[in-house]
Amino acid sequence: MKPSTTAFSFLVLAAALGLQAPGIKCGFEESSDCCFSYAYVSRTKCSKFVYYFPTSGSCIKPGIIFVTKKGNWVCANPRDLKVQKCIKVLKPNS
Repeated sequence: MKPSTTAFSFLVLAAALGLQAPGIKCGFEESSDCCFSYAYVSRTKCSKFVYYFPTSGSCIKPGIIFVTKKGNWVCANPRDLKVQKCIKVLKPNS
């Protein structure tokens, strides 16, 4: 490939990815609410969370998304015992 063709291909790819970038927020894909990594929740008190919701069934990794009082999202591993405890204490988002 010529350098100009390579640069053009890169720009097309960057533009395509750029159109999808607004859908990504802090490690989450807003359109399907997927977790790409888990936060360490074991030291966090469940009282810091307001509610939770599970990730979409189309996500690669299963997850629970907790929403804090400040509105931040925290991705957690649904297999973690602390996460399961918080799920029992909190109400799900409806």
